[in-house]
Amino acid sequence: MFDLSRGQFDEVMKTYSRLQDNDREGYTQVLDRNRTLQTHGQRFCATKTTIFEGGEWFQTPHVTHPCYERGFGVSRDELKIGIDLLSPLW
Repeated sequence: MFDLSRGQFDEVMKTYSRLQDNDREGYTQVLDRNRTLQTHGQRFCATKTTIFEGGEWFQTPHVTHPCYERGFGVSRDELKIGIDLLSPLW
């Protein structure tokens, strides 16, 4: 998730929208715009549908509604590397 309000890409949250990790976990999640807007951009809310977890496959997918704090999953070290890679060479 990026904030573009300052005319640049400021990463404010990073998580998977879809994950299938062998037999440990499998899910999809989509941004819940209405719930996110209610937080004024301080949290990013999603609807997460989990089909298996801890090696257990669910007959009916589990649906949850997590919200992630601003800054969740963002690594400042990764951001610096990305900025360095995108900087002009001269």
